Amino acid sequence: MIAATAMSEDPFKSFEFDGIMGLGLSGLSQSAAFNFLNVLRSSVQDKGSCIMDTFSVFLADNEDEESEITLGGWVDKHLEDEISWTPVEDPEMGHWIVNIKSLRVNNEVLSFCDKGCKAAVDTGTSLLAVPQAAFPELYELLRHPTPLEGDCEGNGPLLHIEFEEFSISLGPREYAQAEPTSRKNKPKFANKGNTTETTRKDLFCRPMLMSLDMPEPLGPKLFILGEPILRKYYTVYDAGEKRVGFGRAQHRSVKNGQKLPGPVHAPHELQRTPPSMFGAFAYRKSLKK
Repeated sequence: MIAATAMSEDPFKSFEFDGIMGLGLSGLSQSAAFNFLNVLRSSVQDKGSCIMDTFSVFLADNEDEESEITLGGWVDKHLEDEISWTPVEDPEMGHWIVNIKSLRVNNEVLSFCDKGCKAAVDTGTSLLAVPQAAFPELYELLRHPTPLEGDCEGNGPLLHIEFEEFSISLGPREYAQAEPTSRKNKPKFANKGNTTETTRKDLFCRPMLMSLDMPEPLGPKLFILGEPILRKYYTVYDAGEKRVGFGRAQHRSVKNGQKLPGPVHAPHELQRTPPSMFGAFAYRKSLKK
């Protein structure tokens, strides 16, 4: 453990956490002695046992659950299906970065990733982070009318993130939030079906994305898969095999047959809270402009 005795107000005063437990690959560590997974495995081996260089993350979806991190493996009860694995790109850099073969919204391929993109799987990011150059196209493809119920729980565009051997998908419940329609942000839903009888005119489903550009070698085509993905999918991080696993998370049903609430993000909080450890310093700097 390393303790800080003094920190600058910018940006740490705005953070809502008290500390960080780094679970990156050894490439981010000053030495093996500073890598948590390596130290954990070595400590267990010294006592005559063994443990995998692996951890897994489960994010709760409702008040009847508790989020959980498992060291040394994963818990089958959190999985609806089998784990699918994809290799880490450039593991010597230390980040849990994977290759994206393509991005699709329904059947429309995002042109930004025609030659491939990368994604960092990051528990410290509250939203899906998108490079600025890809943001307008993806935003337009994902925003859509709000159902009469006033939420974004119904039908809408599906975002498909395709890896080499499998893909994961997000629906409106994971990526969108209903917001008031105004003259400034009044969307034009061209070719998206009937928007008068089954949808609201005072609301629209806004994609809750954040733009974040990272320089080389991480960027420029780097997406960050944050909470929306990690809540829907149980993720496993294997430092030994240098791979990341995704499996549909098994969530408890809410009592009394109530519908599971979707993620709630207050717009003013999104604007004030540093949304990602990858871009915290750049984010704080941008607020001063």
